[in-house]
Amino acid sequence: EFRTWNRIVVYIGFFALTGFALLLDRVRQHAASRGAPPVAVGVATVVLLGVGIWDQAPASPPDYDRAAELYTSDAVFFGQIEARLPADSQIFALPVVPYPEPTRREGPGFYRGTIPIIHTEDLSSSYGGMKGREWEWQRELARLPPELAIDALVSAGFDGIYVDRWNYADGGNAVEGQLTEIVGPATQVSGNGAFAFWDLTSRHAGVVADHGGRLGAELTRPVVAMLGEGFHPDPRSNDLQSFA
Repeated sequence: EFRTWNRIVVYIGFFALTGFALLLDRVRQHAASRGAPPVAVGVATVVLLGVGIWDQAPASPPDYDRAAELYTSDAVFFGQIEARLPADSQIFALPVVPYPEPTRREGPGFYRGTIPIIHTEDLSSSYGGMKGREWEWQRELARLPPELAIDALVSAGFDGIYVDRWNYADGGNAVEGQLTEIVGPATQVSGNGAFAFWDLTSRHAGVVADHGGRLGAELTRPVVAMLGEGFHPDPRSNDLQSFA
């Protein structure tokens, strides 16, 4: 609800500007009736506009050169991944960040998971699943042993894992150490060091031979216990601790 009410400021701003424009036109007419030259009203309007721009402009202008460097580095990194993998491949994003509106603990970088979506066309990312819907299975992934979690992702159809180092307090060192131990060194690292990628396509044959698609199905479509009416005070609760 707070998001909905906040967005009404667009309408408030529009009608405020419209009312101000009508008021300004009345001032112009009044000045003309008093014999004031039209240029005076024009100069006053320009001055007022300048004051408004000065008041609204940020004290420190954005670093556009830095933003351009980041954009280019990200585009090159994910473009190379897209070119490396087969068409319509899927990559898994670490850390797992809920969408929308994660907390600072869940995702300090908030919506950085959209970066590969911006820079690719045929590459799908795990980021963007809605909280309470298709994202929930990703939360359960952290409960699995690392090697089993990787095999489950491969079984579910993922062709790679990328780590957003800037979204980890330790720079991703811990998770990268596990990936390196299981899969091997990172296949690719972005030019600015923000991302690291592991190609999982070499594990497909072994995982399919050992598990088929069972692991992937169990991961993405887990069995969920729902407590029905009469068994629990809140029939909509999915708190498994209620059995205790």
